[in-house]
Amino acid sequence: MTMPRTPVRNSARDRLCERVVVSLRVDRVSRSRTMNSIEPPCTSKLRSSRLGRRLARGLAFGLLALVAPCLAGEPRSFYGTWVPPASLQPFWSPISDSWWQKGATPKLTRRCRDFAEHHNPREVIPEMIADLRAHPSEVRWFVYLHIMQSWPKARVLAVLRPFLRSSDEEIKHLAHEFYADIE
Repeated sequence: MTMPRTPVRNSARDRLCERVVVSLRVDRVSRSRTMNSIEPPCTSKLRSSRLGRRLARGLAFGLLALVAPCLAGEPRSFYGTWVPPASLQPFWSPISDSWWQKGATPKLTRRCRDFAEHHNPREVIPEMIADLRAHPSEVRWFVYLHIMQSWPKARVLAVLRPFLRSSDEEIKHLAHEFYADIE
């Protein structure tokens, strides 16, 4: 029994199907293969190129997964080198010296507003005060003030009140300055 000849088509898929049909004809004549083991001639090349691409993609993602945490923990250079607290990492990660030119830039002000919208002052303000106590910086003090001014005034003052009664003079001084500027 002979199979009808398939019309010639232009697409790669059609050419591949035509090769499969031709190989089926040869197999039926020779009866050397079963239907389950029939593969188009170019399948092994396709499989190896896919495997190579998958391997390369996997290695790239693996390398990225190993390098990304190192870059995220890298000390920020913002008027000196210091490591921001973990809760403030999302805020400081894109910021550099260029964001601060004799005062706040619109870009920095937007960043402060966006950060304030997505974070709770009860969680972040203690981290800000601890950061300034450990690494005093006038520039970061102004940046933190911009963030605090983006939150509702009453909420910020309520969070700062316990720090005003602190036994640590540095913390008390920082809280008093923030409180006076926000009030």
